[in-house]
Amino acid sequence: AFDGTCSLGPFLELGSTEWWVCIGLAVLCLAFAWLAAGLTMGLVPLEPDKIRSLLTADEAYTRTIEERDRLREQKAQGKRVLPLILDHNRLLVTLLLTNALASQTL
Repeated sequence: AFDGTCSLGPFLELGSTEWWVCIGLAVLCLAFAWLAAGLTMGLVPLEPDKIRSLLTADEAYTRTIEERDRLREQKAQGKRVLPLILDHNRLLVTLLLTNALASQTL
């Protein structure tokens, strides 16, 4: 007869506090894996030279106020992203290790 245990130890009772903690930790691991995968897809393809050219773009060449505001916003985003993407190897290794760690912890 089944006694509610396995080779790794007893099963958690459905709905118990320990069960909810395990579910929460599993969701947290998945969130970190998703975040690392998304950042890998979003940051690795960016070219530092293109970001630098964006940062040197002159607002005088914009035709509308909306274009000027969009350029200012893109420049602010570029200033935040440029230090991250300057060292592609470190970025890629960090994101891949984070993704692997989160996936293996799950």
